[in-house]
Amino acid sequence: MLRALAQSQLLVQTQWRVLFDTFPFPAAVTNSRHCFLYVNPAFERFYGKKFAEMIGLSPWILMPRR
Repeated sequence: MLRALAQSQLLVQTQWRVLFDTFPFPAAVTNSRHCFLYVNPAFERFYGKKFAEMIGLSPWILMPRR
């Protein structure tokens, strides 16, 4: 988790965040371990999950259990 948090902080400090924030559709960035590093505001609205709570989690948490 700490590694994902450090990677996320680096991503947020770049111009990529500005680009992703302008997307009108949900977008996320993951690392090679498939952990969320960044989600844009459209993602937050669509899934009802905040950026800070998604860092380091797997995209599988968005899939229904059944």
